[in-house]
Amino acid sequence: MKSTNKKQAEANTKNSKRRIEKSLKAVSVQVKNGFNSMFREFGSKFLTRRHLKLIFSSIIVGLVVGLGTTAFLYLIEFFSDALLSYPTSIWTPLIILMPAIGGLIVGLITYKVAPESEGHGVSEVLESMALHGGRIRARVPLIKMITSAITIGSGGSAGYEGPMVHIGGGTGSTIGRLLKMDEASVKILVVCGAAAGISAIFKAPLGGVFFGLEIVYGGVEAIALIPVVLSSFVSTAVAQGILGAEPLLKLRVFEILNPYEYLLFFVLGLIFGLLSIFWIKIFHYISDRFQKLKAPKYIKPGIGGLMLGFIIFFFPQIIGGGYEVINREIVVPISLVLLLTLGLLKIIGTSLTLGSGGSGGAFAPMLFIGAMFGGAYGLSLQWLLFSNTYGPLTPLLPFLASLMGSWVRYLSPAVAFEPMAYALVGMAALIASAARAPLTGIVLVTEISKGYTMILPLMLACITAYLVSRLIMRGDLYTENLLKKGIDLVEERRADLLDRVRVGDIMSEPMVVSSDMKVFQVLEMICKYHHHGYPVIDNGTLIGVIDSDTIDREMAENHEMRRVGELANKNVVTVFPDETLHQALDKMLENKTDRLVVVDRKNRNIVGIITRTDILEVHEIKLIMKYGSGAIRDKLQKIARIDEEYREEMEI
Repeated sequence: MKSTNKKQAEANTKNSKRRIEKSLKAVSVQVKNGFNSMFREFGSKFLTRRHLKLIFSSIIVGLVVGLGTTAFLYLIEFFSDALLSYPTSIWTPLIILMPAIGGLIVGLITYKVAPESEGHGVSEVLESMALHGGRIRARVPLIKMITSAITIGSGGSAGYEGPMVHIGGGTGSTIGRLLKMDEASVKILVVCGAAAGISAIFKAPLGGVFFGLEIVYGGVEAIALIPVVLSSFVSTAVAQGILGAEPLLKLRVFEILNPYEYLLFFVLGLIFGLLSIFWIKIFHYISDRFQKLKAPKYIKPGIGGLMLGFIIFFFPQIIGGGYEVINREIVVPISLVLLLTLGLLKIIGTSLTLGSGGSGGAFAPMLFIGAMFGGAYGLSLQWLLFSNTYGPLTPLLPFLASLMGSWVRYLSPAVAFEPMAYALVGMAALIASAARAPLTGIVLVTEISKGYTMILPLMLACITAYLVSRLIMRGDLYTENLLKKGIDLVEERRADLLDRVRVGDIMSEPMVVSSDMKVFQVLEMICKYHHHGYPVIDNGTLIGVIDSDTIDREMAENHEMRRVGELANKNVVTVFPDETLHQALDKMLENKTDRLVVVDRKNRNIVGIITRTDILEVHEIKLIMKYGSGAIRDKLQKIARIDEEYREEMEI
């Protein structure tokens, strides 16, 4: 027995390269090594019935969400005309009361019918992805559409995008469950719906794709990318076909002529990283105050609406998403003080609207706040550098330029300076820092503005703002309240990896022995191929498994001529190729085995083998074991300890 084990140990050492190659195969499943590997994986594995069903389902989701977006915008227009279009003589008192009336109506609907429809919607979608397998009740999209339209139409300070993420995600979830799709596919359809909602609202399909993958899904995978792209394309095409191609935001195109300004955009990124922390803290502080308020839950949106009414009485610019204000101020800014005031009041107004339980989005307010504070930053620079031909800081510019090197031309009155270019970059920087979505910020603002000349300032400011925000604060606008509930999306997404990877993705080719083979022949196979166990077949049918311990025992008793069919263990633990690694791990632990035979679900023929080592050598699972926490990591570490003990035993 010891001689056999020694041979196996030596062979294991010689074949370490083979194990590494197997782990690399598993890594390719998660497509973390670039777009080339992503599309190779797509091309080789995406033509199964499950994936084709996912593709066609994503097209249906895009179509339904595109129509839903159109209905939502018409519904907002209807409530806005009904609640806010009054003669000037009676406008003054009603503008104060309308958000409160709308809030009371919304509070009653959400309290009685669908409590999860309150708020901005993105957190609710993230929670459903993390805890409920992407399941969102079928009634939620319709209720969210109605309550958000009432909130915005009555003067609430909220945007369209958050509701469309919830509406789209709920639509994807409902369609996936109606088609009886597995949990992983339902989650992808939720992402498809969320991305389609953003795409249709902004008529920016690329921005929607990045929003869905970066914020909702938490990464880019081949299996999710294609359906999300299709949904975004279809929803945008439907929305453009019905509403026209004119976008909500009509932004100017700017061009940065002086490389010295990159330093100014870097500073903007630093400032906006801090601004995002301020925005998140204010938002959740007001939300917490309303949570602790001793009043019926359905009344709270009315109280928040009444407080908002007094603000919009003086500053109606913060009503709704503020798209018209953004369009106007970026073209012809009024004043530095007004921009700062509107930005600050939008923070407070949106926090009152959504924190009290109103229904609407926080994404458009992000754009509004970013544009106002970014524009104020640009106007401040213009005054400091160019006031009266030479601004207060102009004498310092040669000195600052010399510090940066001779390649920089310092600013002068002869160089064109666009203060509102900083408003454009500010919008993206706040998305990057407050939503922790730098790619979404860069792509969305670039796509909306068609301002590809601004790509470098956008990249610099977004990454800087993101890093500052991430270094200071763990949560973001969407996840801070989830963290308070004990929901860590990073850990949930790591654990979710075990439910996304299929057994068929990492299983080994089956190496079987015939039932009429002799014991000594199987021993030769063990020494040659270094596997601990082998499935035993009889006329192509699986009848059991034989392991090295049984072979060693028979050899020690001089039974080398016995047929392995007589010795095979008939209690075979099997798994199907479409089962997840999580299910495979549970079967291994439950049956105290180190390997599972993979059989076809239809005819039960052997198609592969999966072992503990196969699972533990997946690169991303190693990351969970090293950096993760909770039950999933504990389960993996238990498997790893068993595997290590087995290896040590084999080396004795």
